[in-house]
Amino acid sequence: MLTAARSSFGKVHLLLLGAILISGTHLRFGAVVDTVVQSPIRADAAQYVAYAYNLRDHYTYSHSLDVLLGKDVRPKPDALRTPGYPLFLYPFTTTGDLEEFSRRVTFAQAGISSLTILLAYGIAACVLGPSWALGVALLTALSPHLVTANTYLLSEALFALLLLLGLLVAQRAAHGQSGRSWIAVGLLLGLASLVRPTLQYFFLVASAVVAVQPGTRRGTNAAAWLVLGFAVVVAPWMLRNWLAIGAAGDGTLMISTLHHGMYPQFMYGGRPETFGFPYRFDPDAARIAESVGSVLQAIAGRFRDAFWEHLAWYLEKPLWFLRWGIVAGQGDIFIYPTESSPYYGQPLFVWTRAAMYATHPLLVGLSLLGAVTAWLPFARRFFDDGPLFSLRLLSAAYLYFIAIHVVGAPFPRYSIPVRPLTYALALVPPYLMPDAWRNFRSIRSSRKAPGTGTTPGSESMR
Repeated sequence: MLTAARSSFGKVHLLLLGAILISGTHLRFGAVVDTVVQSPIRADAAQYVAYAYNLRDHYTYSHSLDVLLGKDVRPKPDALRTPGYPLFLYPFTTTGDLEEFSRRVTFAQAGISSLTILLAYGIAACVLGPSWALGVALLTALSPHLVTANTYLLSEALFALLLLLGLLVAQRAAHGQSGRSWIAVGLLLGLASLVRPTLQYFFLVASAVVAVQPGTRRGTNAAAWLVLGFAVVVAPWMLRNWLAIGAAGDGTLMISTLHHGMYPQFMYGGRPETFGFPYRFDPDAARIAESVGSVLQAIAGRFRDAFWEHLAWYLEKPLWFLRWGIVAGQGDIFIYPTESSPYYGQPLFVWTRAAMYATHPLLVGLSLLGAVTAWLPFARRFFDDGPLFSLRLLSAAYLYFIAIHVVGAPFPRYSIPVRPLTYALALVPPYLMPDAWRNFRSIRSSRKAPGTGTTPGSESMR
């Protein structure tokens, strides 16, 4: 009878996961079909597309826009952007019709974003078990930011897929301790860093977490294999840059993110009309953006002139990074101006957006609490070694992204790929609450029991 009950529960669980996956897939493909983006090949997207077409037409990695304008001019190679997303776009450049190109890419992104729902379930199941992981999968499926991201020619969908896949493989590798598994983790993190360069230092953080992971004596070896896998992917890109431009990389984007993140509340001088683009109104912007050193000098100068204002801004940055509305874009859940979207009127889209909007502040607050809980000593009382390592790895990735964008520009758009981590960590506190409450009552009972003093030091919480 017990076996039959378990089998029945397993079937129900599988049906629920399937329903969540179908719902999330419907939202993603529905958004791609019914969304019209105003001039979709613009700003960052235009550079990504130019890289892909320059590779196709001129065998040159360059963001020169001449190729999109029909000019037959051989471009000069550069390294402004890492090649992960342009290489993803490359197979779709077989058509010269940019509208058809965009349609193919966004459909492909809807597909890989649907896979992200399963990956979110997988990484959460390693920590919270399969039942709670359904909640993470549901939140990931319904997230309007993760849905609308697929409608743009931007890297969010691909980056989310590679990041979650890397974390999931790391969770699985911790059980087997196979060197090949850790190389695969490094390869995936390397690929993800070539899509979103802000991840380029995370391999150091991940290696540290792996090296001290509980329950194994081979953590140092695993960390070494991880670093090797990462180097195998990233080293060729750095070598190419040395040969093409005489440097390991282009620091322009680093300068920009430091520069754009130095203005409190994303405004120049507190003027509302400068919101989102304060650097465009700063008469010293060109001088500030000359080098990393000039940006750091400018930031230090701002702290000297208005210390408390800028300290408050940098302390606020995590909340700006995780906030709901996109700053440098159309706002709300849209990155670029969008002429039509199912979120403007179709009931399922409107209702799911409203539900996610209402719960967003709570989920963000709980996620920060869950991320901190992973590192507190009492966490060992609630989690075995495997789940504890998985939880700490998710927490390390989450806190890493927050820290990177505290240093730089905390544009909410950049938090979209880590929303599945937000949801996984947000469910940690409610997951622990029943056990915490039972142990609290147990401690109170033992203290009230006649003939006893304080709770014995050997009292076990779990």
